[in-house]
Amino acid sequence: RAPRFADPLSSGKISMASEQALPSPERGRTPKFKRSKISRPQLLVLTQHFESEPLPSFETRQALAQQLDMTPRSVQIWFQNRRQRLLKPQRQAEGAEASQRFEPASGDDAVSEAGSSSSSSSHSLSQPD
Repeated sequence: RAPRFADPLSSGKISMASEQALPSPERGRTPKFKRSKISRPQLLVLTQHFESEPLPSFETRQALAQQLDMTPRSVQIWFQNRRQRLLKPQRQAEGAEASQRFEPASGDDAVSEAGSSSSSSSHSLSQPD
């Protein structure tokens, strides 16, 4: 967001430095670039390269971009998105394991664990020396 400042020519009103650059409902939103969809042949080539090398070098990305008629940045973003997509199920599984560790156990085990921990702590406090 642009910094706000007092306009010396106006009567003390606060204005936005880049007010014209911000989209407004009246003007409609004009995208800075046209989003392009990756074609099936491009996807096949990118997927093949990803399977052999999930972290391609700068030179590899440049060559792929030229070969596929894409920008190097779009190739880079595709690889980043693909890596994140593969990590997502793994992170969800780790999150499920972590939540299971912190949930109280159900059934008789929960009662016996709670009883043993409270009884051991009460013994240490109430034992006379």
